[in-house]
Amino acid sequence: MRAAVALAALLPAAALADISINFPSGDGYWVANHSNTISWSASSNDPNVTIIVRNDQNATLNGDYDIAEYVNAASLTYTVTNVTLLPGTGYQVVFVNTSNTTQEYTRSDTFEIKPNGTTPATVSSSAPSGTATSHSGSSGSSGTQSGSGASASSTDENGAPASLSLPMGPLGAVAGLMAMSAALFL
Repeated sequence: MRAAVALAALLPAAALADISINFPSGDGYWVANHSNTISWSASSNDPNVTIIVRNDQNATLNGDYDIAEYVNAASLTYTVTNVTLLPGTGYQVVFVNTSNTTQEYTRSDTFEIKPNGTTPATVSSSAPSGTATSHSGSSGSSGTQSGSGASASSTDENGAPASLSLPMGPLGAVAGLMAMSAALFL
């Protein structure tokens, strides 16, 4: 169990952030020169984030566009006023670490910014859902993920229980599998 806990302590903060951007999305667009909303799901223990807009096509945006810093992830929504970005496609909202903007927590699906005067899209705040289960060999290790959390449990060679629970996000699934693997070697 100590090895699994030590492994979890070494994981980057991004692996422990359980944030998922719900809007804007592929179907949910923004309108230029209009107030636009960002909505997401998160755990109560997720860190503050810096919100940026990125367009990897660079046809309409040259580099990252900072929206806000030190946004409380537990607020689950942020309204951007007077978006001055050019209409176009390929935009993404990206949540990054406030003190290390190269450390990305999550990003939205690509979305479009439509011209001023377009009727705004309806904001979606529903969280993605799903269940995944993993079982492993003769050690008795198993892991289950449902909704926004994952757990791994095992017994050591003396039959003593060992378990570890981690939040689930894009990298959280990898962290859970790593913890289960570590539990095999206890």
